[in-house]
Amino acid sequence: MMSSQIVTKLTKRSEKKMQMCGNCMKVYDESEYAKCPFCSDDEDEYTHVIVFDKKTGVAKSVPKEDAHL
Repeated sequence: MMSSQIVTKLTKRSEKKMQMCGNCMKVYDESEYAKCPFCSDDEDEYTHVIVFDKKTGVAKSVPKEDAHL
């Protein structure tokens, strides 16, 4: 198992720390999840993930099954 990395995302409004999973190498908001929501086998109450829409330049919450990850 690889170790996780902390990635800092700078925005105009604030600085937000993101976590990179050492297994799947995907980035997620560590304030929202205790473990990687993409590769964790645990069933949890989280049904949505945050994705960045490149066309509109906006981050949005979408159901996991619609995220096309």
